[in-house]
Amino acid sequence: MVSIANDAIFPKEEDEIPFKPVIVRAPGHTNGDSLERFTEIIMFGVAMVGIWIGLFLIAYGGDVGEERYMVLFAGGLISATIALFMVEFQAKKNEYHLMISQNYLLGLSFFFMAVGTLWGIRYLGGFFTMNELIFEGTLSMGVIDDEGIYNPGPNMIYAQALGAVAMWFAHQRILDRYKGDTSFGWAVATYIPLALLLVGVGRWIVYADYEVSYPLGISIVGLCGLAMYSALMSNKAINFAVVSVVSGIIPIIYEVLNENAIEGGEGGALSLLIFILIIQGYMAGNERLKQSLAEKMSFFVIGVVVIAMLYASIGDLNLVLGPLKSSNLSDGGLGAFVTLPVALWITVLCAYFPATLRNRVPAMPIGLAFSLWTLNGDEAIVPWTLALIMISYMLFYAKATRMWVANLTLSALSLSYLLSDRIGYGVNQVEVDIAIAIGIVVVAETARRLEKVSIWSSVQTVTFIALSSTILDSDYWFVTWIFVVYLLGMVYESMLKARNGDDLEKRNATLALLTSLIISSGLLLYGKLEISDSYAIPALSGMSLEYLVLGLIVYALFNTVRDVEVDVGSLLRLLELRAAGAYTYDSETNAWYIKEPEEMEILDEASFGSIGRISLAFSLLAITIGISTINADVISGDGFYFVGLYILPVSFLFWEINSMDKISSQSRMIGAFMLLIIAASAMPLMLEAAQQDSDGLFQAGILFDILFLSAPIGAFVLINKRGLD
Repeated sequence: MVSIANDAIFPKEEDEIPFKPVIVRAPGHTNGDSLERFTEIIMFGVAMVGIWIGLFLIAYGGDVGEERYMVLFAGGLISATIALFMVEFQAKKNEYHLMISQNYLLGLSFFFMAVGTLWGIRYLGGFFTMNELIFEGTLSMGVIDDEGIYNPGPNMIYAQALGAVAMWFAHQRILDRYKGDTSFGWAVATYIPLALLLVGVGRWIVYADYEVSYPLGISIVGLCGLAMYSALMSNKAINFAVVSVVSGIIPIIYEVLNENAIEGGEGGALSLLIFILIIQGYMAGNERLKQSLAEKMSFFVIGVVVIAMLYASIGDLNLVLGPLKSSNLSDGGLGAFVTLPVALWITVLCAYFPATLRNRVPAMPIGLAFSLWTLNGDEAIVPWTLALIMISYMLFYAKATRMWVANLTLSALSLSYLLSDRIGYGVNQVEVDIAIAIGIVVVAETARRLEKVSIWSSVQTVTFIALSSTILDSDYWFVTWIFVVYLLGMVYESMLKARNGDDLEKRNATLALLTSLIISSGLLLYGKLEISDSYAIPALSGMSLEYLVLGLIVYALFNTVRDVEVDVGSLLRLLELRAAGAYTYDSETNAWYIKEPEEMEILDEASFGSIGRISLAFSLLAITIGISTINADVISGDGFYFVGLYILPVSFLFWEINSMDKISSQSRMIGAFMLLIIAASAMPLMLEAAQQDSDGLFQAGILFDILFLSAPIGAFVLINKRGLD
């Protein structure tokens, strides 16, 4: 597999860089001249280091003034000229084909050319201003303070940015002149605009008087766009990858370092990311760009956008687009909806929408759905509404949507809702917040029924919504119950569909059931499924009715699909097989072999039977715990007969044993273990009742003993009658 460092950007052969010429050497001559070429570069590098050390000592030694920039200007251009002359001299003898050493030398010449050009512009600006030659009024390059020191102004940013653009065109013409290996030269030409932005961040902010003015904004966006275009021209994936990510980070860096921003101008630098995203979205939709590269880069780009949105939200930064500033809008009106995070979110949606429709940037819908948790307050209303429209279009109208993208987008949307809810973000209006939650669930359920998403994604979505405070902290106790019953019903329906499916569908449905039972157990333990006291049974004082009801619901639903649910034994053996891998090693042949299909049949051998179902164990335990929460004084008095309620879990277990097609020693062991768990869960109630001296205690104890002794005796009689299979 070719690495991204050597991978090309364009998929068409006519756009790719030609293959390198074959090096033919004389017989017996194997060393070639590569060592000599690199020796030249090393010697040139050593000489340049020595020269530039001297130049910096001259430029910054003592009271030099503006002349220091002239020294750097001259030194840079002279160094670039020498390096370019060496490249030209060697390439001219080889029909302008460059070898590796000449490629590196060309890149060095571009670097020195950039140093000389940019410092030269700085020197010329100071020279003309101090000599009052030109550049006055709107064209002023700066001012001279009381001490006679030249302070560059905003127009210096324009000058250096235009110098970088002109220099790039010069680099392009030079590169078009040569053939062969020019990758390093293109890399240097590509990174120079970004290097200027990164190196000049401190100086340019000072030049702009700590305001993201037109010179600074246009220069940042223009140079980032130039760098991305140059990366495309270089036809190297690594260049485009680096430039795409760094271009998104640069506005964040300028915003972080702009500590002295004027009032209302906070967020001006970060707002420039909007224009950069538009450029990136246009390039991502370019069919000349490899789809695989666009897919990989979309994850990094959306990651930068999420960071920018979070930073803007935490810092309460303003949206600044030229004369439009969100700080000038009314807080209670349009200003509550037009914010920087919202603008970034909508920009990504619009800029990357054409590329998303062509399946070129799968991370965009996923990232957009996930990033919604960074929006705080009513500003989130519009993005959440657009997100529901977006995912509905993806699932029900767009024909090219891949299922894994749909699954992750839906899961990310529900996870974002849960995160925003838990950290105190999200929509402030309760009615709108509830409508969003209902909308997500409706979309998930409709998509599941149309088989647009998997059962796993649908279960995750409902789970995340159910765990939000909108549901858990509702004023109505039955809201949480509705979601739990809906979740269980959804899994039950998936099991009905899996009955005619393959083993994989049955396993997925069973794992979805396990997830739903874990969620239900957590809600039970944290008291989120408590039933209103108005439904309490007076005779069963203290009884936690929710345990009993949930256990009965689970048993009633999933006992009808007992032939579909995979038991614990098969699941454990499946995990063992997955851990062992799909291959087996043969020491005699010293080779790895794919496991034969017959080996996978051991899943059936490891099965405990239907008695080992997770749903059965859950329902029996929940029912037993619910009964055991009855107050001890109830069964120790006249209500001793309520101990007979334990007949429910015991009879369910006995009926399961009687209904099994096969009874093995493992099944008998699991049945005995379950009966032991039921008895152990019932003991706390009996021990508490034993501490009370009353007439009903004896009757309750006798009934309890008869009940739990009759179950194993009955099972023994049944097994003896049928025999072990």
